[in-house]
Amino acid sequence: MGIWEKEDVLWAISTSGNACNIKYAIVTAKAKGMTVVGLTGKDGGYLGEKADVSIIVPESETYLVQELHLPIYHCLCLMLEDEFF
Repeated sequence: MGIWEKEDVLWAISTSGNACNIKYAIVTAKAKGMTVVGLTGKDGGYLGEKADVSIIVPESETYLVQELHLPIYHCLCLMLEDEFF
């Protein structure tokens, strides 16, 4: 088994959607046939464009994007915990 498998999901988080490490992760995940879920802000950037599912908060200031991300990822984590545990 490799580090990433086709059945896995990449959950990428970037305030601008344009961080270099996020771009590399998306390209790698897509090459492996993985699903990409993005959490970003501003206009979504590269992440918003390339993700299979994009959650884009309507802010452009980094601290505001991050504040809006907090309840979203807490909600997603709770939903995943309910589903799997």
